[in-house]
Amino acid sequence: MRIYHGRRDPETGQAVNLAVEDTVSGHVYPIIEQPLPNTEGFEWGYAGTGPHNTARAILDDLLGTIPNWVGEFERGVIADQEPEFDLADAVIYAWMDEHGYS
Repeated sequence: MRIYHGRRDPETGQAVNLAVEDTVSGHVYPIIEQPLPNTEGFEWGYAGTGPHNTARAILDDLLGTIPNWVGEFERGVIADQEPEFDLADAVIYAWMDEHGYS
């Protein structure tokens, strides 16, 4: 199982870290930003270019590809995340099933 962790700088409130934890091995590794041109890096808690980059990175890590419905995932899941979040892969798979993307 994987858990995606989003963390912010406590002083600035800016998104500074997106990591994934493999709960079987206990290994935690950062997700490297690969933002689209002319966009901000990782963000969440609203819909926009930063949250879209976050959605792309999480889905690419989990599925090994960036699906054409990444925008729906951004608006349906990433936009609703709290300032600091822990998002289990089971939640992502449940959202995919609910929306017919399984």
